[in-house]
Amino acid sequence: EAEAAARPRVLALLQQFRVYSQPADLAAATARHGLELFAVPLAKLMPEGDDAEQGYTLSDLILGVPAADVARMPDLARGERQAGRDGGPWGALEEVLALGGAFDPATAMEDQEEEEDSDDDADSDRGPIDFDALMRTLDAAREADEAAEEEANGESIELDAEVIVIGAGLAGLACAKALEAEVDSVLVLEATDKVGGRVRTQELRGLSVDLGAAWVHGTDGNPVAEALRADGLELMGIAAANPWMHPQYMRGRVILVSDEGCAVASAAQQREAQALFRDTMKKATLQAEDMGAEDLATAVRKVWADEGTLEGLGPEQVALFVWNTHLATAWFGRDLFSMAPDTFDYCFAGEYPEPSADAGAAAVDPAGKPVPGLDLFGDFPGAHCKPRGGMRTVVDHYARALKGSEKVRMKLESPVAAVSALPRSAAGLEQRRIRVETAQGSYHCRTCVLTTSVRTLSTYAECDRPPNVEVSPGAPRALAKCVLGNYEKLVMRFADEDAGRVNAVLGGGMPFMGLVDVAAAQRMLLGHGEAPTTGPDLGACLLVENLKGKALLATFIDANARAALAAGEDAVRAAVLERIGAAMAALGEATVPAPVESLLTDWALDERFRGSYSDVSGDVPGNAIDDLMLEARRGASGIFYAGEALHPEYMGSVNAAIDTGVWTAENVLRERVPVGEKVT
Repeated sequence: EAEAAARPRVLALLQQFRVYSQPADLAAATARHGLELFAVPLAKLMPEGDDAEQGYTLSDLILGVPAADVARMPDLARGERQAGRDGGPWGALEEVLALGGAFDPATAMEDQEEEEDSDDDADSDRGPIDFDALMRTLDAAREADEAAEEEANGESIELDAEVIVIGAGLAGLACAKALEAEVDSVLVLEATDKVGGRVRTQELRGLSVDLGAAWVHGTDGNPVAEALRADGLELMGIAAANPWMHPQYMRGRVILVSDEGCAVASAAQQREAQALFRDTMKKATLQAEDMGAEDLATAVRKVWADEGTLEGLGPEQVALFVWNTHLATAWFGRDLFSMAPDTFDYCFAGEYPEPSADAGAAAVDPAGKPVPGLDLFGDFPGAHCKPRGGMRTVVDHYARALKGSEKVRMKLESPVAAVSALPRSAAGLEQRRIRVETAQGSYHCRTCVLTTSVRTLSTYAECDRPPNVEVSPGAPRALAKCVLGNYEKLVMRFADEDAGRVNAVLGGGMPFMGLVDVAAAQRMLLGHGEAPTTGPDLGACLLVENLKGKALLATFIDANARAALAAGEDAVRAAVLERIGAAMAALGEATVPAPVESLLTDWALDERFRGSYSDVSGDVPGNAIDDLMLEARRGASGIFYAGEALHPEYMGSVNAAIDTGVWTAENVLRERVPVGEKVT
């Protein structure tokens, strides 16, 4: 009677489980499905004493586990324990299997044959089967199995957000803003206590100074300029074109410093140096492969040696050539010795009008004689400007748009330790779960967008152990090639009443001043002379920017940036003031007063960034960026990338960060559209 009553429940269970009553059937299934079998005594899984109360002898539970899962079970179980999930499915399975041992169907078949030959009364001592106890055991096993499957698929994990964006720089903010209209919930996790990333505007006694990104490179079609205009904010025009790539627009004097004294380079000298720079770089680019030069400096030497150029150049001409290369390579945060010889292969196009007056004059004649220029891919048409109030006004524009949003949440001071797609979560968007682990706990989403510094990401490709961010298959190869240039700034704030004296040093309030050490330039490019033995080596060229007469900003790149960080703020400030003072004394002019405050950036030392901005001049730069962009678009396992390094044209700029943030949001949304539906 009991058996008859229980039969429907048993049959219902048999529809959900594969049950093999004969060892031979089990052996065949094991081979067919690639299983490893384990025998676990049921008595060890039940509370003590239950077997006696049930009135029958409990036998073994035979578990068949895919061989691949057995192989990775220890690592997965260890990972669960490290993540603080001691009751995870892999750990539980490992514990259950440890209660028993391997099960061999062949041995079981032999045992079965022996039992069939034994006394038929051998089972007479067994009591009636307690179907209720049996059903409870099987129900518990089924529920545990379903829970484990749901955990593996991520189905049982409640989502904290549809999309998690890691990083609240401009790429992350722009991405979140673009997602807001179409996604129900977005969570932005930021490691620091403020938004903006490598945009950092510092107030120094009422003066806004950009320690990171600072420039709006062209105003026509530039999303940064458009965002500022939308908020009614002002752009202050500094140059008619990129002053680093077109030095004729870098308004200010260039002072050549030598043992014989100081001299201000004339407009004619600067034009000749610019023409020599363009001609040399073009030849170095076209002949780079044939020359076999390892870096740009070697390529320049070979071009000059082949053509006998050096014989006709004086020390001051070499110094002005080095000044032009310093400006161009500063854009990448690199110097001649760390840049690929074909770095400028994209630049030789376009013409810009030449200033009609002296190079230090403020006026620019649009109708002036056109001269060949270097078109940098990071430029938009129009004037090169700075936002009044600093670049933080751009960050404020995007942050303000998200403030009070019902769909976008932001958590500051939430550094991410690990990002991973849960096992078997790639079956579909609805089933996919991605775990983002922070010190405050884990968050889960269907899609994750990484907007951290590309240098930070590249460290994952260098790890001996598996990375703590699950990158898509081709990304490590590309990330390993990507670097960030070193570009550090020293800001010296002066008393407001000293603005007149500061402007006088800058040639009557010009935006820029260049100091070029002639001997150091010869040593750098040609290997002539010896390096100084005292003080920080700030390099042959020092670019000084005038901030409204209230502050001076000196910049250092690559090796000189590293030297500045090693020396420290006090030593660097003293060296800069000494160099300016010596030049002014040689010219018979008064130097700047003592600053009342100073600050030296340390982007290269910050673990969150490890550099200033992307340099695409390293080993096979185009392929590196292209590879990473391809992986970013694929979004393998639901993990996407965004950031200034991934832009095909404007990398190294805030434009690139914003653009890639928006593009990545579009790729995330495109993934959500069912196949066959129109994508707008």
